Amino acid sequence: MGHVEQTNSKQTVGTVSDSGSGFLSFGVFRLTEQVSYHLYRRETDMRMSFDSLCGIVKNELGRTVGGEEAYVFINRHHTHLKLLVHNGSGFTLMYHRLDRGTFTIPVFDLDSRSVHLRIDALLQLLGTVRLR
Repeated sequence: MGHVEQTNSKQTVGTVSDSGSGFLSFGVFRLTEQVSYHLYRRETDMRMSFDSLCGIVKNELGRTVGGEEAYVFINRHHTHLKLLVHNGSGFTLMYHRLDRGTFTIPVFDLDSRSVHLRIDALLQLLGTVRLR
């Protein structure tokens, strides 16, 4: 099968390759400027998976997971983070758990249900950890 790259007009979504053994490997979702990131402001139970997180997006945010949008969820202790995205052919859920410390959450209006993050703010969120 060789190497197949799945792309759309704006970004590389991932890669699929077959090493000859019948085992398929998929590339990692790339964080790009073309994606609109939304940080859900309430604490999230990290046992939730695809369907439950999509339910939050639909029922609480009034949005649909898809297109060029991704949703960021953080637990109560700010030690776990999930990022949910749909690339047109399926869902990707990235999960990041800190070994120590907490994520530094950006300041935003507490009356809003989510806050729009630019790529630099998301990368800062992922890179700024407060040690306890």
